[in-house]
Amino acid sequence: MPFEKELEELRRRKEKVLQMGGPEKVKRQHEKGKLTARERIARLLDPDTFFEVGMLNTSDMREWKTKPPQTARWGASARSTEGTVAIVANDFTVLAATSSRVAGHKEGEIKGISRSKRVSLIYLGEAGGARMPDIMGSRGMGSFGGGGFDTYLQIMSRVRKTPMITAIMGDVTACPPGWPACRILWSR
Repeated sequence: MPFEKELEELRRRKEKVLQMGGPEKVKRQHEKGKLTARERIARLLDPDTFFEVGMLNTSDMREWKTKPPQTARWGASARSTEGTVAIVANDFTVLAATSSRVAGHKEGEIKGISRSKRVSLIYLGEAGGARMPDIMGSRGMGSFGGGGFDTYLQIMSRVRKTPMITAIMGDVTACPPGWPACRILWSR
């Protein structure tokens, strides 16, 4: 069958991603009485409605390319009992959900889905701040979210075009603690 080798590689990569930070990190999360990002999303959304954005994204830093197998953000467009929503969840099992350029870009894409589809954005925060040296310095911060001229402003803007619900789900450092307070502005 054509592409058999490629399909097997895709299956292997997906399987690895679904393990998040690995069994030991998932166990630690559960021992703290916390759910993983995927478990949180599953409890919020209707079954089989989760369309994940960038499932196989990895860091663009050579030293982080294969470790971890994905970024520390899960996000999607999905249905809940209240209708369609966009959702971003920090995965604390992957490098304490630290932010990277690729994770920022993924978050920006999901926020863009929220804006373009005019659906609410749910943000489940539990994160350890920036991943150094991934977004260190002005060049790193300027590249956050994709590196466009106003990318950072669009991603971090307090003025929302759609409602945003933020829940702090555990330990947070850097941006997540301020999100509930900052994101209250909403314009139609």
